[in-house]
Amino acid sequence: MSHLRSVDDQEFDPDKVEASFGNADLPAFEGQQVDFARLKLTSVNDLEVLDEAVHIDDIVKLVCEGRVVRVDHVVDDKTGRLKRVHTVKVLDAFALPWEFEISTILSRGGQNGGRDA
Repeated sequence: MSHLRSVDDQEFDPDKVEASFGNADLPAFEGQQVDFARLKLTSVNDLEVLDEAVHIDDIVKLVCEGRVVRVDHVVDDKTGRLKRVHTVKVLDAFALPWEFEISTILSRGGQNGGRDA
């Protein structure tokens, strides 16, 4: 079972991938409605996650655990909308088989990573 996929298999646009938060759940910032939120992932350590050969432009599915280390509010350059940016330091990660459906995790765990059960 492969953990990766070539970009040639399907067009991948990282700008179209976003964490989905209803803006009703986002707190206002200095009296302004926050329109959407994004996660910014960082890591201080090199993580050894995948023990197989990968190639330039291959895409891998990863699940990670992290800690929120910063929250910023910025105006999005493209849309002019106010966004909340959560910076998450990745603490650990592992690769999923490419065939694994992410919806399986989401349907089991809810939006809070299983904490709402």
